[in-house]
Amino acid sequence: MHKIKNGIGLVAAIGFGVSFLAVAQAEDTTDYSPQGMQQLSIELNKMRNCMSDVDEIAQQKFEAQTTELDQRLRELCAANQSAKAQALALSFSKEMQNSAIFLQIENCTRPMRTLGFMPPLPVVKVNGEGQSQESVCSHYPSK
Repeated sequence: MHKIKNGIGLVAAIGFGVSFLAVAQAEDTTDYSPQGMQQLSIELNKMRNCMSDVDEIAQQKFEAQTTELDQRLRELCAANQSAKAQALALSFSKEMQNSAIFLQIENCTRPMRTLGFMPPLPVVKVNGEGQSQESVCSHYPSK
């Protein structure tokens, strides 16, 4: 098993890779007081330790998937094919709900997110019929 050497890079890659799913812009809620910075350091070390157990090859595959998806969504939205983009985003979101690597990353980063040191993971809001309440193309401004 290959392991991640830099958990922060992975978290950043995941955060940017699936940013198209965000429903609200992240707000900086970091506590910059001395106590807050000490807590940040403690939680960062815990997260690094947890992330060191993430399989590096699986992480690279996941990152490639999110990069490819992001590009495809940009293309579909630019071509005014929002229905196709929406279906693709929802399908990927459902797949990620059962993805072992996604769940492992979410578990490793949860304390940092709970304490406001990282933004929440992107979420696609759906109604009772499983349809998104927001167009994914709204996250891809037209040029």
